[in-house]
Amino acid sequence: MTATSRIHRLLWAGGAALLVMVLDVSTKWWIQNHFFLHQSQPVLGNVLRFTYVLNPNAIFGLPLGNPWLYYTFGILAIGVLLTLLLLEHRVPYLILYGLILGGALGNLLNRIWLGAVVDFIDVGIGSYRWYVFNVADAAISTSLVLLLVLEFLPRTGSDTSTLPDESFHPEPEETG
Repeated sequence: MTATSRIHRLLWAGGAALLVMVLDVSTKWWIQNHFFLHQSQPVLGNVLRFTYVLNPNAIFGLPLGNPWLYYTFGILAIGVLLTLLLLEHRVPYLILYGLILGGALGNLLNRIWLGAVVDFIDVGIGSYRWYVFNVADAAISTSLVLLLVLEFLPRTGSDTSTLPDESFHPEPEETG
């Protein structure tokens, strides 16, 4: 793999990760500085509300027990994602892995700073509510669904969504 190919990977995946991380950290900061803990404010009627909560647990509020497990899983997830990014050439996958990486980093930073994750996006109808989540959670879960969709889509013979592997140099054709 050449330096150009590595730079393209960094731009696609790193750009996606940075975008999610900046949006996640800045929205969490905004909520913390404009809401009281457990304060709720309608955004789109009762369907979408901003409700400031601290989630000391894992996804969907699932408890893992020992607090160090949250840090361990976060660091392991980041390691797996970095490995996948090193092996991947397909642009859609690079972007989706980058989005997941940005979400994992945003939540891990939040957990390191606060010992919990700030959640605030509250979706539902009436008393039927989904779990309160944040930008990082949305990026992670949406990207995971899209990765599954990509895996089940039929492959075409001419996949133009990959970055060129510049280490491959075919033999020149002989003219004569």
